[in-house]
Amino acid sequence: MADPVETERRLSNVVHYGTVEEADYTKARLRIRIGENVTTWIPWAASRAGGDRSWHPPEVGEQILLVAPGGDLNQACVLGSVYQTKHGAPADKATVTRTVWKDGATLEYDRETHAYALDVPVGGTIELRCGASSLRIGNDGIVLKAPRIDLNP
Repeated sequence: MADPVETERRLSNVVHYGTVEEADYTKARLRIRIGENVTTWIPWAASRAGGDRSWHPPEVGEQILLVAPGGDLNQACVLGSVYQTKHGAPADKATVTRTVWKDGATLEYDRETHAYALDVPVGGTIELRCGASSLRIGNDGIVLKAPRIDLNP
């Protein structure tokens, strides 16, 4: 028969809020602080991690939600980040997808108005590349390179 104290301990460890204590971006692993305890190195969930992959890792100090199957913190995974007072939601509208970077850059799409916006701080650049064609936008101007350019009225 299962020990009820051990069962209760495991159940209480299934889901936790925590804070990223350390990050190893080369191995895609984090150590999470939960109260006075710090986990071993554990992975975080990504929006895509197969043939198509995405990269937007959690940072030290970020609040996260952690799940530990069977209550075993050694098998835990960070499911995602949780907004907090210090770092609130970057938008407040259901039709808006928005990313705000620490340097002030923003990327936003509003499906209601069909508006897409990318803002980059002074000193930054925006580059679009497709095969031999490219478009570079920076503080010093715009550079368009292409094997052929057609301007149609």
